[in-house]
Amino acid sequence: MVVVRYGLLFLFCVLCSCKHQPMQVNIAPPEDVCTGVVPSFTQDVQPILSHTCAKAGCHDGISMPLDFSDYQQLLPVLDDSSFYYFVIKDRTMPQDSALSAAQYKILQCWLANGHPGT
Repeated sequence: MVVVRYGLLFLFCVLCSCKHQPMQVNIAPPEDVCTGVVPSFTQDVQPILSHTCAKAGCHDGISMPLDFSDYQQLLPVLDDSSFYYFVIKDRTMPQDSALSAAQYKILQCWLANGHPGT
């Protein structure tokens, strides 16, 4: 019983001491993918996110804390690279539909160009 208590105490201490620190990742695609492609948020990216992410039940600012149709609200997940990991690298988002190859290219090139907000 003592071993279990100390084990639980140790586990509690380890879990409480952890904190998230964003990783710096190289999100640049192969050079030929984005040559001459510089997507803008308002014209290219926002329509994709509004249709696939910023909708009822997802990242609309109501169901989830962030509204992905709003660039300012999207910044935290851009800056900590979680958007890149979930959407581009792991392709686990969006959950209810897959993005087309053209949509992936737009998002990948937008991220590689520093995700401009215009």
